[in-house]
Amino acid sequence: MVVYLPPALHRRLRAQAARLDLTVSALVEAAVTARLDEQRRVPLPAGLERGEPDPVVDALAAFGAPLWSSGQPARVELVAAILQGLAASRRQPSLLHVLPIVLHANRDSLSLEELRFRSDRALLPALGMLLELTAELTGDERLRGWADELWRQGVRQAPVEPFFTARTGARYLALAAERSPELVRRWGFVLATPLDDFRAALERHGGRALERHGGRALDRSAR
Repeated sequence: MVVYLPPALHRRLRAQAARLDLTVSALVEAAVTARLDEQRRVPLPAGLERGEPDPVVDALAAFGAPLWSSGQPARVELVAAILQGLAASRRQPSLLHVLPIVLHANRDSLSLEELRFRSDRALLPALGMLLELTAELTGDERLRGWADELWRQGVRQAPVEPFFTARTGARYLALAAERSPELVRRWGFVLATPLDDFRAALERHGGRALERHGGRALDRSAR
């Protein structure tokens, strides 16, 4: 990868790379790679290319997620779609970007009791993170209250680990340590995706999801 860097920027990156024990080129490559990954929509799954619908993608799309899908109706109801999507998002990073859209668009049809009861115990820290992330992006105090209730019950991942299970390389971990939002760390995870990227996805696609599912408008004061 060849990238031109102005001298002033190169000096700043060199100082940052030294703190992370990386070369400047490695730091730039990690940042660019992560940014490209974050900008991509969920690709058409291999099974779907062969005419085999992906039930998780289909379900999330049916409930408002801006995903490529087979167009088949959801085979599961809302809570199952969210929990299955959340579990799959640890292996397929782009899914995490659309889950706040689905949660926000359908939140009046959800209850914490049902989400918690039907979630695997190991998935609860990720559920708490998703609830708090969506509350932070939308200003929804009910979702924040649900996250706080899980937190008071001691739900969190320990020790801290990358949210994306396939992202364990030294470069990604260094970038995640630098960029991971504090609310993500609170639940025992790190990831190299800033809040502004989640906010941009929600503002770009959330309005259409709300129109389809009759949800309330975004709180634009949530910043």
